[in-house]
Order: sequence, then C-alpha cells, then structure tokens
Amino acid sequence: MADFERRSDEELGALRALAERVAFELDRAGLPIITGSETRPAGGAELELDPGDDSAGGLYLHWRNAHLLADEVSEQLLGGRLSSPLIDHAGRIGSAMCEAMIKILESSGIGAGMSTDDLRPLSVRVHEGGHRPLG
Repeated sequence: MADFERRSDEELGALRALAERVAFELDRAGLPIITGSETRPAGGAELELDPGDDSAGGLYLHWRNAHLLADEVSEQLLGGRLSSPLIDHAGRIGSAMCEAMIKILESSGIGAGMSTDDLRPLSVRVHEGGHRPLG
C-alpha cells in the first residue's frame, strides 16, 4: 500500500485561506456554514479540506440537510425503503444546493464545479480562479 502524501504546508495554508474565503462568501449569501464544533449541525454547507497530494486532495463543499429531513431519510434507509420519494427529494435538494453554491462562488470570483470523485457524490470541488472577482 502506498504511503499517504500530504500537500506542503504552503499549499495547505493556501487551501485554508481559500476555505475561509468560501465560508465568508456563502455566509454573506445567507447560507448556514457548518463548523466542526457542532455535535449535531442544523444543516447547511460543510467544508472539507483533504490534505492529500493527489487528484482527490483539495477543498470540497457538501450540503447537509436539516435534521428533520435527514432523520426521515435515515428512517427510510434503515427500513429498507430505498425507492422512497423522500430519499429522491433529499437528493434533489442536495443537487440544487450544490448548484446554488457553485453559482454563488463563481459570482464572487471563486472557481467551483461538481465533484467527479466517486467517494464524494453530490459535492462541490472548489479551486482558485473563477469568472470575475468582486471589486
């Protein structure tokens, strides 16, 4: 098994700065930001910084539905009701929120797009650059 290669401290610092910028822009747009300090977050945008120096490493955003919906979906899944319309509904919400976060970030000059990582479905990959930075 290959050793885990981490990005350099300089690269990680740049990713942390980008994460702060992303959180600021999403918060400024009115989206709740989930921090690591909550034991049971109420829902919102969650940032993930993957320190790996590989194609999967980088900064990602995930939309987390509020407790009420997340709990209902869990009940459906645990009950084996995989074709429940509620599960589809939750997935559509996640997809719509990812699209909204991408548009918000691009509008503020931050590059973003849907993740192509199989281990991060319905997630947003964030990178430097974008359409037009705000003045």
